[in-house]
Amino acid sequence: MQEDWHPNPTQRVLHQRLRNRLIECFELFAEGNAGVRDAGFAEYFCAFYDWVGHGDERHSFELDTLNEPERSAFDRMFLLLETVCDETPDLMPEADFIATGWPTRIAAEAAPTLELFLKRGRFSETVEQKEPLQEY
Repeated sequence: MQEDWHPNPTQRVLHQRLRNRLIECFELFAEGNAGVRDAGFAEYFCAFYDWVGHGDERHSFELDTLNEPERSAFDRMFLLLETVCDETPDLMPEADFIATGWPTRIAAEAAPTLELFLKRGRFSETVEQKEPLQEY
């Protein structure tokens, strides 16, 4: 379904878009080693942290588009990724990162998180919705 893009989205639509971006991040993380190879080491993390912030710079947002189980799953993913970042160098070759086993451990948490988010589906990128519609 094609939607008209609005230059001044409401706060709700921005939250809907952010939830959709989180789903995309969880899709990447759920791919495990393949996700690292596809995105590259830095982008593997930046894809997530660009949206939510990192460490002390974590954005203090309360997404009204997340239900309680999704919020809990998001928090677990955030804490896991913070641990990974604390225990790995800022930059390293993809093969070295894969050899640490972290992508497999991340995928083990990301897959059920992704499944949880996809149960409700994606929100519209332009129209306010109370609940997501599956075609978005």
